[in-house]
Amino acid sequence: AAIVEYYLVIPIFILIFLTFFIRYYYLKTSTQLRRIESIARSPLYSHISLSLLCLSTIRALKIEERVTQDYHFYQNQHANAWYHHFSSVVWFYTRLNFISTLLAISGFIIGLISLYAIRIDQLIGFIIPVLISVHGSFSYFVKSSADVEILMVSADRIFKYCNLRLENASSSKLLCPLSNFT
Repeated sequence: AAIVEYYLVIPIFILIFLTFFIRYYYLKTSTQLRRIESIARSPLYSHISLSLLCLSTIRALKIEERVTQDYHFYQNQHANAWYHHFSSVVWFYTRLNFISTLLAISGFIIGLISLYAIRIDQLIGFIIPVLISVHGSFSYFVKSSADVEILMVSADRIFKYCNLRLENASSSKLLCPLSNFT
């Protein structure tokens, strides 16, 4: 479409720059929000596990109300963190759809201007379907690349843990039994 209408190159570059700026901002925010959500999830799982293991003790001491209140507290913390993460995803997808819609609208406007100026009906009929198909593909590509980048955080953590220095030998000798130990 940009070959047929070279005026489309200007809004395409502007929107691509804007898209990658929003993607960069989303990745930084989403990574932190996912980390916060996983931190908030851990006490919830621990509380559920501990409550199930100590169910007879909880009933014997009649502290069911306190355990329930603690559960609701942890659940609220986790739901709060998850809601913020979910809101950031919706924010990102909304911005992507808006940017790709702006691309399609700019193509329509440039096509209409060139239609009245040059009278190339066939080229306009070619540009509009191409921009509509690019609308969906563009959004899908940016969403997928952002999701892959976010999921690579766990692989990055594995590589960091694999490259940790080993403890020195002097501290491991303390754990070995003494030579006169029988």
